[in-house]
Amino acid sequence: MVRERCTSDVRRAFGLAGLALIATACTGGCESATTKDTTNATYETPTIQKTTTSAIALKNLDEGIQRAAIRGDRASEIALLLQRTQFLGTYDDLDRADALSLEAIERSSNDTTKMLRATVLARLHRFREALEVLETVEAPTTTESLRQRATIVAAQGAADEARAMLTAAGYPRGAMHELGTWAVVQAAAGDFVAADNDYRGALASYRDVSPMPAASTLFAMGVMWSERAGNADRGVMLYRAAVERLPEFVTANVHLAEIEAAEGDLDGAIARLEGLNANRDPEPSSRLAEWYDAKGDTARADEHRKAALEGYETLLGRHRAAFADHAAEFFLGAGRDATRALALARDNLNERRTARAYGLVIRAADAAGDRALACATATEAFERHPGAVELEGLDCPNR
Repeated sequence: MVRERCTSDVRRAFGLAGLALIATACTGGCESATTKDTTNATYETPTIQKTTTSAIALKNLDEGIQRAAIRGDRASEIALLLQRTQFLGTYDDLDRADALSLEAIERSSNDTTKMLRATVLARLHRFREALEVLETVEAPTTTESLRQRATIVAAQGAADEARAMLTAAGYPRGAMHELGTWAVVQAAAGDFVAADNDYRGALASYRDVSPMPAASTLFAMGVMWSERAGNADRGVMLYRAAVERLPEFVTANVHLAEIEAAEGDLDGAIARLEGLNANRDPEPSSRLAEWYDAKGDTARADEHRKAALEGYETLLGRHRAAFADHAAEFFLGAGRDATRALALARDNLNERRTARAYGLVIRAADAAGDRALACATATEAFERHPGAVELEGLDCPNR
């Protein structure tokens, strides 16, 4: 029974971590989008079976972590820690997952511990290290190993390579976690309609009662449409659906609030993020500092600016690669340090050559006054990702 539960938890960790990885990677950049889909007349959010309340789900998650720790089930504990940090921004959980996965592989280096370690490394955006670990897996063609490799390769910006890997392995397949993996790779490759259909297929096959996989899938769909395809209307629909399933979902609330603010509802965006526990994740405070600045409320802006700065300093000291992109956005905006933003943006680009990652370097270089770097990066970016929505408006005068 313990083994069955362990396998289930680990499989869920791989599935949710893959969705989180691609979604956050899209926030930092994915494959080029060549067209915008702006037709919303017939678009509807997916129909999903009834799930438990978020309060029950999160209570079960906390208790599951405690039980796994007590019985020494490190695989399940790591899997559940990754789930909690994905939804709640509890980044201390990343520290423990990192330590546990390293300890597990040092104690018994086998395929299971290697794939767990690779999952944690990928979540920390240490992509090359994760792939190096997977290279040592004795059964490299297993379903979980291939899914992990493809997800990481797609997050690095090589979606076509990732899709070829999965196609050779017989994808698409019908299980939720398999359809979800195929969908995120399709989305990363710019096939948005096909990816949307696959996401819907994954949700239709869902038979559990936890709202977390559903919320994660809806969020990934929202990122695809709003960040990749330039369709904020669909993004709003999907982010709201994710938040309805899991109101505590920090990143989904941030993305939804960003669209609300961009569309003029600054008060609504502020209220949404003020309701979150910003002490866990610095990103809400980063956005709130910008918006209070825009409202002329210097005191509140400075309060959130300080909180965001302290949060990012701590996270960069522990997991620089995982937070370089978000910290760069902060320093480029409310953090008011373009030079620091540029250094972090370049670190992020070294980990993943993706359209949004290129765009972040271009914007930071421009803000820091380094037009030569901005133009050189733009030239490379447009060659690698022609027509990418993430690069719109970032052309340089020399082109």
